[in-house]
Amino acid sequence: MIRPRIGTTACVILCLTVALVRAQDDPTRIIMFSPTTEGNTYWPQVYAILRDAADDLGVELLVHEFDVTDRFAREEEALAILQSTTDIDGAIFSVAVGQAPPLVAEAERRGFPVMINGPLHDRDVRALGGGPRTRFSQWVGYFYQDEEEKGYRLGQILLHAARDDRTEDSGAPIAVAGIGGDHTWSGSALRANGLRRAVSDDGNARLIQIVPTQWTEREGTTTAARLLARYPEIEVLWAASDQLAIGAGSAIASRPGEAATRHGVVTGGLDMSPRGLRAVRDGDLVATASSTLFTFAEALVYLYDYIHGHDFADNVGSTIETSIEVATRETATMYIELYDRHAGIDFRRFSKAFDPDLDRYDFSPAAYRRALHASMPSE
Repeated sequence: MIRPRIGTTACVILCLTVALVRAQDDPTRIIMFSPTTEGNTYWPQVYAILRDAADDLGVELLVHEFDVTDRFAREEEALAILQSTTDIDGAIFSVAVGQAPPLVAEAERRGFPVMINGPLHDRDVRALGGGPRTRFSQWVGYFYQDEEEKGYRLGQILLHAARDDRTEDSGAPIAVAGIGGDHTWSGSALRANGLRRAVSDDGNARLIQIVPTQWTEREGTTTAARLLARYPEIEVLWAASDQLAIGAGSAIASRPGEAATRHGVVTGGLDMSPRGLRAVRDGDLVATASSTLFTFAEALVYLYDYIHGHDFADNVGSTIETSIEVATRETATMYIELYDRHAGIDFRRFSKAFDPDLDRYDFSPAAYRRALHASMPSE
């Protein structure tokens, strides 16, 4: 009974090794476009995980970031970079309003597959034919989070926390304000709609306003300070990203003594970034909600498999909604430890190109933890 198991394990290891050598001799070249902001807490860790996944798969990953402050300049720059980059095998685009159609059209012209991270604006979806593999055959996959649900779940948690923080229940509605994201990305409006729904469903809360920003921590601080000065009754400051929430936390901590003793103010963000998770663990934020930072590594595996003859759509479809996680003070450490140990994950274990016998894709946090355990040397 032992010999077949050892032989099977040896065969799997040998197959993975041979496939990796072959991939490194002729690496798959994938280009990625994403937005960025000053002091971003999200994308640097996404890139770190992505590069580990790319190394495991034998992928040459070309990452290009675009500042969110000038929409039209980034549209022109992105297309120019794509047109001037040769020998592309595939692309992953996380783009703002208006960018996706010309980039997908260029990929279609040149014949390489594209994964798009949503949500896309309705206008862009229509321009692209309504979904993957319709008007553009090279748009092979669309992965997204339910941004409204994220905003809603964070809003619910903050409202509950604010109510629990009250020293006495006056019965007065909880005053809520939001620090929103950049309006040129359609997900910002969806996140804000989630907050509106949470306030409406609560039944005893009122939304004062949602102020748009360009995602920087500095704006989180200054916007929160202005809101708290103008509306001292605020008990909830909802933030559309972790770095905005961290900035808001600084403003909350800096309130004058009289305002600080009147009542507490709670805040939280959306991203599940390492810095946001640490702030939740330390009690500075109530929660952070998002799909995990492994989402883009998941998309990279799908794209790699598609390029190498294993169509992920046969298993998960071409439109993929990633699961939303919510980290509170009780669970934040678990996610921090998973992120801290991502280099120990062998992403070939998740790929059908490396393991054709893989039954179904599984990119859950539990699956990543199992992969970490499998990667550890046996005693």
